[in-house]
Amino acid sequence: MPGFRRIIVAVGAAVCALAASAVPQAQAAPRQARPPAQWRVAQAFEGQPFYFLDTMTAPGLSDAWAFGYGRNGTALAVHWNGKTWTASYPFGNVQEVREAASSKPDNVWVAGSCVPYVSRWNGRRWTTTTLNELNACISSVVTTGPDNGWLFTDFAPSTTAVHFNGTTWQTVTLGNFGRVAAASAVSAKDIWLLTFTTSAKTLLVHFNGTTWQKAAVPAPSLPKGDVLIPQALTTAGARSVWATVQIITNQDMSPSSPPDSLLLHWNGRAWTWIPLPGSDEAQPAIAPDGASGAWVLGSCVTKGVSPAHYCFLHWTGRGWTAQLAPTQGIPGTKVTTYDVFSLAHIPGTRSVLASGMADYNPPSGPTAAAAVIYSYGRP
Repeated sequence: MPGFRRIIVAVGAAVCALAASAVPQAQAAPRQARPPAQWRVAQAFEGQPFYFLDTMTAPGLSDAWAFGYGRNGTALAVHWNGKTWTASYPFGNVQEVREAASSKPDNVWVAGSCVPYVSRWNGRRWTTTTLNELNACISSVVTTGPDNGWLFTDFAPSTTAVHFNGTTWQTVTLGNFGRVAAASAVSAKDIWLLTFTTSAKTLLVHFNGTTWQKAAVPAPSLPKGDVLIPQALTTAGARSVWATVQIITNQDMSPSSPPDSLLLHWNGRAWTWIPLPGSDEAQPAIAPDGASGAWVLGSCVTKGVSPAHYCFLHWTGRGWTAQLAPTQGIPGTKVTTYDVFSLAHIPGTRSVLASGMADYNPPSGPTAAAAVIYSYGRP
């Protein structure tokens, strides 16, 4: 099974019409249907002084960011401008970037986990703010504009966050919802949290612009003693919220046997629980698909492939498809291990990006590592 860092395929046919004529005409050859889109390695950063891209966000059609570790562990930003990926070190001596969010190309936020800072991109430069008074690790970031953003923490039982209103940063207690595992915003008055309480309960929490309230989500049917562990959360609009959870045996906090995960969807009227296929497990990354479904990063048990590998699971609204994370395009003669960490939907498309890393055997010399960008569709 890949070294996970956190607890955590329809082809149509096209037919050409016969042209009407008094003289018999030969039938035109049928057009070939476009094959289904496939995940591919879009970029492997061979020989670069970085190998690890932990999180990413895509604020525009030709604008995406991936963040990770660079020289000497210094936080790294890799930017896609529609043509190329360019690396930089805009955060000084900061040692990590764990969380990222954006609303537009000129409003991108990143933060560390237990390194208390937030850095904001305004389209021209990054501005970094330290938050030394924060006595908890940052677990998620959302922003709906340059004058509004939230940094949520893993503090429990009282859920705490730091809110920026365009002028000041203020630490706020949201309620007794437990630690925040993931967060996503539709607007400043429509924000969702996925939390885990000290009594081992997973909650969906909603902000309407004024108050934070627990959502009335029906409980799934679980074996006695099993609990849900929050994994990932994303929003595709006011009537489309997606979340993933793992089912864990409460006694020892180990995965259920066989491993099992669930996808949860809010369509604006009701919540629906959707089992992941087989024994595939959800990992902490999810993204809208630009239509009526969602992409889930998973660990897939595939016939003929052992151990389990990272895969991209797609809920189309009618059923599941799965693609193993590709290795073609990664340098060297053999990929020895790899990790996929994040997913990001490209606005206005049905394209999705992912980031990770791979260890591989070069033609000569010791095992090497490369940061990897995966793409479904663009870029």
